[in-house]
Amino acid sequence: MEEVIKIEGGHPLRGTVRISGSKNSTVALIPACVLANEPVTIYGVPNISDVESLKVLLEELDVEVKQCDEETLYIDPSQMNNKPMVSQAVSKLRASYYFMGALLGKFGHVEIKMPGGCYLGPRPIDLHLKGFEALGATVQYTKGCYILDAKELVGTNIFLDISSVGATINIMMAAVYAKGRTVIENAAREPEIIDIATLLNKMGARIHGMGTSTLTIDGVERLGGCMHEIIPDRIEASTYLIIAAAMADTMRIENIIPQHVEAITMKLKEIGIQMKVESDAIEVYKTEGPLKPTDILTKPYPGFATDVQQPFTALLTRAQGQSVVTETIYTERFKHCYELNKMGADIDVRVPSSFINGNTPLMGTSVTATDLRCGACLVIAALMAEGVTEIHDVYHIDRGYEDLDGKLKSLGAVLWREEVEKTAIHFAVFFLYHKSMIKVALLEYEKESMEVVFSLAKVFDALDWTFRVFTKASELAKRMKVEDYQIFVFDEVFKTPRLESVFVHDHPSALFIYLCRNLLAVKGYDQRHRVLYIDKAKIRQQIENERELLLSQYHQSEFYELNYDGIHVRLPYQDIYYLDKMEKMIYFHTRKGEFHERANMADLEERLADFGFLRVHVSYLVNAKYIVGWFKDEVELSNGDKVPLSRAQKKKILAKQRSKKTI
Repeated sequence: MEEVIKIEGGHPLRGTVRISGSKNSTVALIPACVLANEPVTIYGVPNISDVESLKVLLEELDVEVKQCDEETLYIDPSQMNNKPMVSQAVSKLRASYYFMGALLGKFGHVEIKMPGGCYLGPRPIDLHLKGFEALGATVQYTKGCYILDAKELVGTNIFLDISSVGATINIMMAAVYAKGRTVIENAAREPEIIDIATLLNKMGARIHGMGTSTLTIDGVERLGGCMHEIIPDRIEASTYLIIAAAMADTMRIENIIPQHVEAITMKLKEIGIQMKVESDAIEVYKTEGPLKPTDILTKPYPGFATDVQQPFTALLTRAQGQSVVTETIYTERFKHCYELNKMGADIDVRVPSSFINGNTPLMGTSVTATDLRCGACLVIAALMAEGVTEIHDVYHIDRGYEDLDGKLKSLGAVLWREEVEKTAIHFAVFFLYHKSMIKVALLEYEKESMEVVFSLAKVFDALDWTFRVFTKASELAKRMKVEDYQIFVFDEVFKTPRLESVFVHDHPSALFIYLCRNLLAVKGYDQRHRVLYIDKAKIRQQIENERELLLSQYHQSEFYELNYDGIHVRLPYQDIYYLDKMEKMIYFHTRKGEFHERANMADLEERLADFGFLRVHVSYLVNAKYIVGWFKDEVELSNGDKVPLSRAQKKKILAKQRSKKTI
């Protein structure tokens, strides 16, 4: 059984809603409390599932946690013990990585599993780790865990290649106990960082430059207790501002810091929404007539927040004309568009942008919240839609919005929760949107290449697909280190021996399309290297003729399918580094993170043998393509991990290799 939210749309909203404490602040403030040696009391804590997960993690570290009232949390770390953080709560919560900086700063040692959270595409923590290393820590990754050690942390100058909120906070927490001065350049400037730094300073830290791109932290020897009130949640505030713009006669949003949402209110005014801004509240009025289209470009604070582009997209389906939303932070953040299209929207996704063609009326149907802000988007769409909308995977919504049901009902919304059976269709949604996207890479944005895109769109009409344009081969090569592509489209001018060496030969499972002016000298399709030559004058005709080949190319991709925490996941075999067994659980260590399920290692050995996996130890299966070194009792992989190598398995592998050579 699964809990869903059902919303009957079309009901006008009116009244007052109060914004809760910041979710993005809270998930960092709670780990920051372990840096203290005395009790810390936090006010304005939102009642969300992420907080419950953090409370579990604190208790596992022997930290005393008391819920004094609905919004107050008492945290006493004076008797805490530094233990490996390997529980299920870590896997479910991306923000668990904040314990890295906190525990490293306080104890000089951390052991923690790969963090979980919403899937928004690759979100590496390299910046965090580089910062820790600059402070003097060593970093290891083994068996799905990060292990950080430092006899002494020493202040230094750290430049962040990307203005990352998570990295800024994590490094700042580690640096408060470092010897000497730490300077973080290109630091993020979000209000949540100021909030965390304010808490730490109340505890006795010496942090300067909050709200600027340069943070200075002078290390201290001890931090004490304090009391702290969390800032209002600017993303929740933005969400209710959009709800008001969509459906309110008159709505008042209280406990808000208007300066924190200026980028959002400016866009709302631009499309025709009328409002009154006060010192700690905003009142939104009903808009007569159609909304104006607009263009949105997500940027770090004080720019338009990436967390708000999804909810705002729902509102833009009412605009008269085409709006464009360009995502610069999380390129995978467009799964909500496919759900909106199921409701009647007309949205064309061309990463890194979505093109919203309005005005399109929305109709209630069954949709799935693929992540937290997608869930907020679907709630807004459901309030606007005719009929009843059924939203699945509402646990995403509960992670970040306190009492969503109660707040909306108080405004006049009609909604309720029900228990329903998980259907095959529901799992298919996960199957499609989470792991089955066809990604196309194009070199050069030309008329002919766009013809290819439009033709491919027809071929893969029933599948989720997207494309990205590159102007240089070097840019594409760099991007491929963090993102996989199934199809490449090259103009003939790029067909060089070096390019073929880098791309074609190194990516044998991909399909390469070359646009040519003369096909007399080349084959139509090179089976060995999966290269398809297309005449520039007959692009659509040729691609239609090769429809079966293109679809078979997609279906030839090999995947391992598993059920991970209730989500149907497809893992390409080529993305799996190795598998290890702990008790009855098999852990899959992949390029996109760690997954696990209950399975039999012997069965997996037999199943994966044809895909190049070797049993190097009774508890380890390794993808041979990633092996870079064989040693006496271990195997080194290209990702830096080392796994045990048993004497018996080594003999078996060598014997097989010798027999192949003999044949």
